[in-house]
Amino acid sequence: MTRARKHPAWICSIVLLWAGVCWAEDHSDLGDSALDRRMLQNFHDFEEVTLEELLGEGDKLRFSMNVFGSAGFSLETPAAEQFDDTFATGALGLLFTANLGSSITALAELAVEADASNAMFIDPERLNLRWSNKSFSLTAGKMHTELGYWNTAYHHGVWLEPSIERPRIIRFEDDGGMMQAHAVGLLATWNAKFGPGTFNAAAGAMNGRGHGVDDVQFIRDNNREKALLLSAYYQDLGLPGLRVGGGALYDRIAPAPASLRPSLPGAAISELILNANVVYRGRRLLVIAEWFGVFHRAAQGQWSVSAPYLLVGYSRGHFLPYAMVEFQDRQGGDSPFFVPDPDDPGPTAGGSFIEGTVGVRYETSNWSSLKAEYRLGRELSAGPLSHSVGVSWSFGI
Repeated sequence: MTRARKHPAWICSIVLLWAGVCWAEDHSDLGDSALDRRMLQNFHDFEEVTLEELLGEGDKLRFSMNVFGSAGFSLETPAAEQFDDTFATGALGLLFTANLGSSITALAELAVEADASNAMFIDPERLNLRWSNKSFSLTAGKMHTELGYWNTAYHHGVWLEPSIERPRIIRFEDDGGMMQAHAVGLLATWNAKFGPGTFNAAAGAMNGRGHGVDDVQFIRDNNREKALLLSAYYQDLGLPGLRVGGGALYDRIAPAPASLRPSLPGAAISELILNANVVYRGRRLLVIAEWFGVFHRAAQGQWSVSAPYLLVGYSRGHFLPYAMVEFQDRQGGDSPFFVPDPDDPGPTAGGSFIEGTVGVRYETSNWSSLKAEYRLGRELSAGPLSHSVGVSWSFGI
């Protein structure tokens, strides 16, 4: 989740007051039976439900708000004799959706969270307008980058995700992720029925990277060159629930002065991000396999990160045991974009590593889940084994 700037608490109060008024006015005429028809039964339904189903039918203006949150405990061992354990609350996610007509919708997502110093702040994660018909859509504003599966299927509610942690390569920009998880710009999508399944394609132009990893350019781009995105996937390839896709994003990162990028001052960096994904969502079996490649080039050198991961889960009643393995192969050392100052490396610094996770998710109710997982990892160069245990109780309403 991007930490662009801190916002005063009164902004959140105004937004919540406005949301409550709209909700009360729009739903004052709904009886219990109508609400029952709109009730989502579990997290699978919520992930797959369409925006129209969330908003309701008809031309009347409808407004909806969903809330996500979590509380948990983690225990980490960066070295064999050093332990770091803490209780924590996750970000409070507020998702607002509105039907502005027969084909226009609006979406706003806010996250209320704390930084490492326990200071609270509000972050606008998504804010966009969308026009759509049966096969085409056009979205303008801030959105999750339409690249890969996980980053588009699971947003800022921990409850939505099968595991506690996102794979490292696609963690949010302020949490050590290397992909451009958020983007501000214009995105067009198209889908059509082909054979037994559906072909889906997306193309976009957006503000590129800022001077740092977590510098999402919300209202102003620092150069005229825009990031360009192309992605596509085929749904129900050969059997229901099987998806195969891929995509690419190209950006020209603007030069930065020595005060911001001392390891490579005054030089532009070309960035290419590639993705391939295979996903199967069956009645019980869940398989998510993705590969990301992040390639940086400047006159002074080349740097690359190749990062595949695989998650497999099998549902049994209220339980979803799962296992995930991640691998990163880094060539050329740390990119000057990800580590602009070697004296202050940050969360994206380091060498090639491999990490394995085993966990279980238990549905405590239709709208809450308890997850516990154990992670074991190691840098391939020489680092010690790292151990981590996490427990999270999350909800979505």
